[in-house]
Amino acid sequence: MRWTGICAAAVALAVSVGTASALAAPIQLGVHLATSEPDGSDIDAYTRLVGAPPSIVMSYSDFGTPLFYSGQVAPVQKRGAAALLTWDPVGPGGGIPLSEIAVGAYDGYIREQARLAATWGKPLYVRFAHEMNLPEAAYGPGANGNTPATFVRAWRHVVSLFRSEGATNVRWVWSPNVHCGGRCPFTAFYPGDAWVDWLGLDGYNYAGASNIRWMSFREIFGKSYELITKLSSKPLMIPETASTERGGDKAAWITNAFMRDIPQRFPRIRAVVWFNKVKETDWRVQSSPAALQAFREVARSPLYSGGSLDAAARAIPPAGGAPQPVAGGSFSAIVIGAINGFGCRVFGAEWRRGCVA
Repeated sequence: MRWTGICAAAVALAVSVGTASALAAPIQLGVHLATSEPDGSDIDAYTRLVGAPPSIVMSYSDFGTPLFYSGQVAPVQKRGAAALLTWDPVGPGGGIPLSEIAVGAYDGYIREQARLAATWGKPLYVRFAHEMNLPEAAYGPGANGNTPATFVRAWRHVVSLFRSEGATNVRWVWSPNVHCGGRCPFTAFYPGDAWVDWLGLDGYNYAGASNIRWMSFREIFGKSYELITKLSSKPLMIPETASTERGGDKAAWITNAFMRDIPQRFPRIRAVVWFNKVKETDWRVQSSPAALQAFREVARSPLYSGGSLDAAARAIPPAGGAPQPVAGGSFSAIVIGAINGFGCRVFGAEWRRGCVA
């Protein structure tokens, strides 16, 4: 049966809005800012800068501090954004042995943070021990005798303590670094679906910042995406990414990553957080006028506008991945469930002939 009318309508809609059909839940676009102001003025300034509010605001803490402060999370949630809390097992003396966490040596502190989260009540996304697969991490493999097995035991122990304290409002984000061309594998660190709510992958285009070649989003994340989506069917976010200006065109990198690669090649990605800070290099979206303009176009795109992180988690596409473009024309379409059972979803790539169910 042909649904040419529905197809034509969907194509017209997609062309009019620029990229994606309104049938799809938007990908959530977040940020990590250099400051965390209790009045939210930093978030407001960023919103004015890029032309749209972030749907996620990510922050960092370690075992020497509370998991979060009310003045840190309240302004985020007041503005309708999700609070993503990166919480690392590092103390004043450096990395904490994961085996000690696993056997209960830090239970008092962890239970205190669990009660803090439970009392808060609203959803919190906690990214415990991020990039645990990097040997240079203070709690990475080899540090203090850490192994993938000790990481898994520590992760499950922490989650168990939070659950026992009633902190069911916490969503757990398991977030390795990309696998570094096979030099830092991550699959053995996976705690299991019963212990994880979201998957994550961190990756950057370091290029001149680390004396490596310029790499596209697809090159950075491609193989790791393949591995992690085989590991679990959980929703996937990119909790950290950014590009340098050195060695290439950052504005083009942003456009290609967000408007082409992610929607067309990485359909399981439901959220992306930009690391908007000067560190190894100037990662900020405002590092140049061209980069800022490119990011403003992303922030205004229907692909990344509206919705919530919980809604995005429910909008995982079926197995089979993204549409594969074919030669010719200016956009592509795939058949998805819609009115009367079928419709067309357009991603702004190349024309796919047919739209037939």
